[in-house]
Amino acid sequence: IGEDRSGMVDTTPIVRIILRCFFTVVSSLHKDHYENLYAVVAGEKHFTLLPPSDYFYLYEQEFEAAHYHRDDSTGKWSILLDDPPTRTPWIPVDPDQPDLERYPLASRLRPINVVLKAGELLYLPSMWYHKVAQWGDKECRTIAINHWVREKELLLR
Repeated sequence: IGEDRSGMVDTTPIVRIILRCFFTVVSSLHKDHYENLYAVVAGEKHFTLLPPSDYFYLYEQEFEAAHYHRDDSTGKWSILLDDPPTRTPWIPVDPDQPDLERYPLASRLRPINVVLKAGELLYLPSMWYHKVAQWGDKECRTIAINHWVREKELLLR
């Protein structure tokens, strides 16, 4: 990413390198507060996209935030609530296979499905809901680069 001489936008790329071979990684449905440029270097990413206007059909709720903790003496993992307590939004609806008995309004969802292959770039506007799955290339690699920019910083350019 080129140098930004305005001093307003941090142009340091955020790189996520993920190896996948024996399992598929799928995120839960969520939204980001930043504009997102998403490039795939190797493998594929499968995006399920929903506009912010679908908020009313997603049953978004806030839950107590928690994190994984590994006990060094036993090697066992457990889930601990954050201290101090915080809350985080979570969406129980899977737009690809909604449970319409539990979430009847999800029948109104019309997801947009996008397959992003190596060498392709996706612009994902802030606050768009998205779920992402990945598939590795012939060497079981999935490599992607994300670059987030705050909307406010884009407006100031």
